[in-house]
Amino acid sequence: MISTSHEVMGLDEFVNLSEHRILLYNFFSRIYAKKPDREFLESLLTHELIEIIGGICEDRDTSEKLRNDVEDILSKENNFLKVCEDFENLFMISGGNRFVPPFLSFYSDMPLIDRLKDIYGVFNFGLKDKNLIAVNRPDNISYISGFMAVLINFEKKYKSEFLKGQISLSEILRNEYSFFNEFIQNWINLFTFRIIEKACTPFYIETAQLMQSFTISEARDFKSMLLL
Repeated sequence: MISTSHEVMGLDEFVNLSEHRILLYNFFSRIYAKKPDREFLESLLTHELIEIIGGICEDRDTSEKLRNDVEDILSKENNFLKVCEDFENLFMISGGNRFVPPFLSFYSDMPLIDRLKDIYGVFNFGLKDKNLIAVNRPDNISYISGFMAVLINFEKKYKSEFLKGQISLSEILRNEYSFFNEFIQNWINLFTFRIIEKACTPFYIETAQLMQSFTISEARDFKSMLLL
């Protein structure tokens, strides 16, 4: 069962959500990696995916709006084309007045690209469809979100006792939080607020709002877990 309350959850409950949290980070990675296609949009309406998104983000109202919007996009070719055009204007046409850079370095004074390259290299990390990322660089939110999913996967390995004796669960969570705090939390609101301001389609407004909600719940839960 997905928790939707704002009460502090226990450590076991948090770890039990690891699979759903991985799903969410991969979802956001895909949203900003390339234009939506019909297969991706149809997948959002199957396997209770929208319900999971709404539960983990603690924002069922927006997730239901997203469900209705996706159904509308799939039923009307003109709406599908508008979403594809919106992606290009928001994340690919750097000279346009609606461009929202999906890069951490744009929102930070710190030179973080080389640091991210080094971190990815340790884990031999790369997105499978990296040639389709809007702009292929390591500080793209798609890469950052995808790597966060990799870090959370260590929770699943620990739970299955694959890593027990090699690393503690608290160290796994601290590694996640350290990456989240340095490479996501400090800029994601600026990024998503720009999307909400400049997007022409509800699809990108709603997914940006869900990312805001997800980041807030992640920050709260990380702090709760690390204080246990």
